[in-house]
Amino acid sequence: MEPDDFLDADMTAAVEKYERMLRDNDRLYFDSDELEDVIDFYVGESKLKKALDAIAFARDIYPFNTDFIIRKAQIISMMGDSSRALQAIEEAEALEPFNPDIILVKGEVLDQLERFDEAIACYEKALETTDDKSEIYLNIAYVYQNSGRFDDALSYLMRLLEEEPENEQVLYEIAYCYDVMDKPAESIRFYLQYIDQQPYSFAAWYNLGVMYNRVGDFNQAVWAYDYAILINENFSSAWFNKGNTLVELDDYEGAIGCFKKTLELEGQDAIIFCNMGNCYEKLGMMQEARTFYKKATKLNPNLAEAWFGLGVTFDHEARFNEAVAFIKKAIKLEEEDADYWYSLADVYAKMNENREADIAYSKAVQYDPLLWEAWLDWSLLKLNENERQEAINILDDALHMNPEIHQIYYRQAAYHYMFGSRADSYEYLKKGLGLNFNEHFLFLETAPLASSDMLVQDLLDEYRR
Repeated sequence: MEPDDFLDADMTAAVEKYERMLRDNDRLYFDSDELEDVIDFYVGESKLKKALDAIAFARDIYPFNTDFIIRKAQIISMMGDSSRALQAIEEAEALEPFNPDIILVKGEVLDQLERFDEAIACYEKALETTDDKSEIYLNIAYVYQNSGRFDDALSYLMRLLEEEPENEQVLYEIAYCYDVMDKPAESIRFYLQYIDQQPYSFAAWYNLGVMYNRVGDFNQAVWAYDYAILINENFSSAWFNKGNTLVELDDYEGAIGCFKKTLELEGQDAIIFCNMGNCYEKLGMMQEARTFYKKATKLNPNLAEAWFGLGVTFDHEARFNEAVAFIKKAIKLEEEDADYWYSLADVYAKMNENREADIAYSKAVQYDPLLWEAWLDWSLLKLNENERQEAINILDDALHMNPEIHQIYYRQAAYHYMFGSRADSYEYLKKGLGLNFNEHFLFLETAPLASSDMLVQDLLDEYRR
């Protein structure tokens, strides 16, 4: 019999004895270890009220045993009543004011109550009473994180890393602090220096990859993930992140391979199936894409992205009715997603269902006014319906929300030119040229007659310089 089997047997025996006592309304003797087993059992079963009853019984027998008071405070805290938990732990503190376990629990409760300075004072007191400082450093870092003082949190995490240089949890907490502080460059420098000392830390390589992703250096991110995988080939998070990074690099086949490996390690997962569907979609393999999108919806019917992906595959095949049905399912789950509304509008426009397209475009720009492509397509819909003023009004609204988007100026210039408002056209053209001269062809494509206009040519010559 394994040692754990003895422990399980002891716990089972203690619980049976305790429950038999309650059932028979008897009074039996328990040593403190038996009662701790009973309490641990109820906590493990999430029967917190029964655990508190067992603690009350234990305290009748052992009124000065602070271990039971500590457990009471922890359980009350788990139940969400931090104020009562503080009262309990202060009762234990009155009995043993220098017990580091009591001080630590008090710090945790004060942190939950957002009495951050008092929590830190508790932990600093605990540092004076124990030689094992690692857990306390981590708790102090958590308090500083919770109070938004991430520089201070980093300083304690670095202290902990000096004592335990291979502590993976600390590496992730350091990454979190740098991420929240929006200091990816500093984070990258830290991990590179750390890797110089600990080259076989797959967690460090992984976090380095995450930070390279953050700054958009996808090739370096793949390099870092590859080292993490080389050190730990079963590191599923590294495989998954590498797959997502390869998607950013348009290496969809490579990404599929990474996602397949992640599935081998983690089992079926709706997000991974959805990502694979997206890769096959980008490769133009719509049937394969649908297969994985459907797998995703079966695992998670509330995954809007997968329903949307199904709609996109049908749109690619000009099966517009089916596309509309699936995109609507996605919108039902995430009504304020502008991209879903924009895609729905696009499909309706292809079907010449202009009224429905008009509604969908308006929803798209309502939920994301910076989605300038939707404004352009909406204006084109109105132009095709010969609603010239409405097309211009839409672009005016678009420019109000997106004053730095040269594509809108070029389109507005083209519309005014086509409708005979040449002076207005030239003004919009100037603004477009000032923002991006190289794409002036956008104006000429929409208003081709302007290519023979000498004033237009003079403007092009002026901005070309």
